[in-house]
Amino acid sequence: MNDREQLLLEQWKMASQLHQHMDNMAWRRASYFVAVNGVLLSFLGVVVAEFSFSYRYPIFLGSVFVAIPFFGALISWVWAVVQRRTQLYYGYRLAQAQQAEKALTVDGERVLTLLEKTLNEQELDDPYLKRFKPYLSESWIGKVRIHALAFTMAVVLATVWVVLLPLVSWYTFRSAWVCVLVSLLPAFLWLWLVWDACLLPRMKRPNDQADD
Repeated sequence: MNDREQLLLEQWKMASQLHQHMDNMAWRRASYFVAVNGVLLSFLGVVVAEFSFSYRYPIFLGSVFVAIPFFGALISWVWAVVQRRTQLYYGYRLAQAQQAEKALTVDGERVLTLLEKTLNEQELDDPYLKRFKPYLSESWIGKVRIHALAFTMAVVLATVWVVLLPLVSWYTFRSAWVCVLVSLLPAFLWLWLVWDACLLPRMKRPNDQADD
């Protein structure tokens, strides 16, 4: 193996390790955000139970009641933004590894084909592995990308919190102005997220490229 091939191999190793590291970090980060959302939802349930047995709502308790979906919306928005950036970096590192893989040849022949195609697109010679190919090629769940699934979960949670916020505000204070004021920032961030992370990339992306 000459110096050029050795450098390509090192580049492939580095890009592969980076995109695997980002994959692991995305799952670890997702577990943190899911845990925080779970705590907020549990706390919201406790406060709702407290409200159901109260005839007069203290200002402090009402403020806490409204603050839960407010911070839930902000936290889910941050998760969606970070997850989207992780998707982009993951795709970039994967493309780097694929480029090095295609350029790396020994005696004029390809020596690496691990990242060029997904598992359901590869030719599998092992009879045991072929058993899984129909599921990967026919099932929607088998073909879904994990990073896209985590991003969708973050957007859904942000949407749930944004919808809950004005409902909780109205239930607590019975004031339309309070509902509007506390919902302005989360609603603006949600619209920005949908536009910048969902709609804008689809408008700018070439038609022959698939979603991440």
